[in-house]
Amino acid sequence: MSTYTVNNAGDAVDLMRSFLEEFANEEKRKTERAVTRALKRVDRDIAKYQRDEIQRVYKETIKRFYDEYTPNIYQRTGSLYNLMSVTEDTETNIVAWDYDEKKMTPTRKNKAGGREYLMDIVFGEGWHGGADKGPGHRNPGVPYYRQPPPYYRHWDRYPAARYPGSPYQIAEEAIRKLDEPGGPFWVEFERLANQYIAEELSKT
Repeated sequence: MSTYTVNNAGDAVDLMRSFLEEFANEEKRKTERAVTRALKRVDRDIAKYQRDEIQRVYKETIKRFYDEYTPNIYQRTGSLYNLMSVTEDTETNIVAWDYDEKKMTPTRKNKAGGREYLMDIVFGEGWHGGADKGPGHRNPGVPYYRQPPPYYRHWDRYPAARYPGSPYQIAEEAIRKLDEPGGPFWVEFERLANQYIAEELSKT
């Protein structure tokens, strides 16, 4: 058994100070380790939250686009819902997204200027179908429907229905707002950090 011989009051004070400093340093190290473990959990879970929120916002944008117009001369495929691809780097927990036109049906090139029909004309410009070129077209470059179904013998008198905005730009703006200071990503990060730090500190 170890014993300490205290010769005077000064020795006692020094001994207590040394003990308290070592205790404080150990508590600091425990806290730092707990915070490190907690932040690793936060990085993992905030990435999943971001991925889910990006997909949710995108699908809500496409739903509003579809809900704005109900086609009566063509059959909607819902391909825009499949356009976005969200990925997560498991090493860095970085979330990224892109738009893959190969997931859309059809993926044909529009004859006017080589624009991709669904990717550019529908998703990019907000047109609800139509064709912008063809024999007897009223206004080449602007999508029109052909009438009447199912024969489609002549061009409609007016341009095709168009959404008041670009679904692509609207989706990108909505996703950007998720990461603004005070936005959903920041709120969720703070919530997770507070929860996980408290849980890890309780284990020390």
